[in-house]
Amino acid sequence: MAVICANRADAGNGMLRRFTAGILLGLGGFNLYDGTIQHKVLRLHQVRPAAEHWLPYDLAFIGLALIVLVSGIVLLRFIHSREMPTS
Repeated sequence: MAVICANRADAGNGMLRRFTAGILLGLGGFNLYDGTIQHKVLRLHQVRPAAEHWLPYDLAFIGLALIVLVSGIVLLRFIHSREMPTS
């Protein structure tokens, strides 16, 4: 949803796209940290504690975090590529 909103034609001056890229980078980065360090390394909490096998849930959580993080990176690179003057 955020990526769709960021690509609207009236996304004035790139500010909405920058904001959306920042949100995606923050969400993806935090969830990647949470899934790897807190879930797997420190075992502070689990995605679904009552589950018999935690690995599928952790892999799905980390995979989704990577997708969100990469989406933010791609959007940010897209913004910068449109702002760079072509010589």
